[in-house]
Amino acid sequence: MPLFGRKKGAEYSYEGKYLGGHSAFPKEMKVHINLMPNYLEIQEFPAFIPYENIINVQSMSQEKLSAMRLLLVGIFAFAWKKKKQFMVLTYKDDAGIEQNPVFDMKKIEEVQPAIYRKMIAARQK
Repeated sequence: MPLFGRKKGAEYSYEGKYLGGHSAFPKEMKVHINLMPNYLEIQEFPAFIPYENIINVQSMSQEKLSAMRLLLVGIFAFAWKKKKQFMVLTYKDDAGIEQNPVFDMKKIEEVQPAIYRKMIAARQK
């Protein structure tokens, strides 16, 4: 279910906050993630990620992210609330470099399994 106006052609659209983890995008920002038929789109980057390029999508608590987030967002990492779940999307970009963007998603319980299903379906083709 979308949290904002669904982009034309998107099967699902979600709103969240990007916290860091992508080499080309060091600043936090509000993001819209669209699940298109063959790729995941992050409008604000912009990024178009084919589902077959996604390595993993998982939720992590603050404790699990503590070492990672220090590398990703520096001193601001300590401002995150404890026990909150964040979505980590691991994928290979167009240059073949592994990216690990971290998102604070409003509907993590919906978006994470939806991305996972798309990733698995792309691998089975």
